[in-house]
Amino acid sequence: MTPLVVLILALLWIAVLAPPLLRGRAEGRPASSVSAFRRQISSLQRTTPLSGVRINQPRSAVRVGHGAYPLSSHSRGHHGTAMNRSFSSAQRQVAARRAAQRRRRQNVLAGLVGLALFSAAVGFGLDVRAAKFGFFVVALMLLGYLYLLVQIRRAEDEKAMRQLWHNAA
Repeated sequence: MTPLVVLILALLWIAVLAPPLLRGRAEGRPASSVSAFRRQISSLQRTTPLSGVRINQPRSAVRVGHGAYPLSSHSRGHHGTAMNRSFSSAQRQVAARRAAQRRRRQNVLAGLVGLALFSAAVGFGLDVRAAKFGFFVVALMLLGYLYLLVQIRRAEDEKAMRQLWHNAA
């Protein structure tokens, strides 16, 4: 195939696949069935009278009566529902902030992958030297971003583990 045919095919694929993906993002539809399930569970959770119970609880929480209590506070005798409601509200704010961060990170990652694919198609399909250089620059940026994401995930895991140990003490 000639490079022009490859470019035309790549542009056609982009023209066919991009609008539904962008429309789904704009409408707030999830990118996967797992996130759709989590959103549905979250909306069900908000409508139930046991709104203090979180589906994605840390393993250190146990369900007692009408709420979820961390093991450390349960063992210390903190059974007040007002405290649990305010803690739940703070947890919801943190979860919403993390979800927004996760969406931004997914958007950046999708943009970098799309740019890398486009520059690779133009650079190697049409044999354009500048696009090849652009592809390598974007590929390095993508690798760097993936490295940063891994470092962020490790730091979050360490923080969660420290919090778990702190709550257990």
